[in-house]
Amino acid sequence: MDTGKKFPVALRGSWFGLNQQFKRRISGLPITPAQYTVIRNIFEHAGAGLNQLILSRLLSSNQNNITAILNRLEALELIERKYDVRDRRSKLISLTAKGLSIYKQAQKVARSLEGDIHDHLGDKEHATLLQNLETCKKNLDRLQ
Repeated sequence: MDTGKKFPVALRGSWFGLNQQFKRRISGLPITPAQYTVIRNIFEHAGAGLNQLILSRLLSSNQNNITAILNRLEALELIERKYDVRDRRSKLISLTAKGLSIYKQAQKVARSLEGDIHDHLGDKEHATLLQNLETCKKNLDRLQ
């Protein structure tokens, strides 16, 4: 098989499998894998003046998709958006106490899943996989 045709299928299959496994494992929590990714980024950039535009860039997503996720997270009382005192056109995004609690629960699940994958691959293969994925992302970013 042509490796040029195999790569996208393998990458998509891996992502889909990871996403489905994570979705099953967090089924007792009120969030989806996509929502987890958003709250993880909000947590990781706490205090850095995170707004919707910056968040959409961090997630390589469009603002409409991010808006829909943020609206749902706000309805669940997991995040809050407050006007930026420096720029009233922008709203800063932060986790609520409830959001932080849900994030920490989901983070444990995410780490467990990553640990299961790591255990199956071993240290060297896991490190190589992460390095190759990061190289792929950097190369794709350059094409934009």
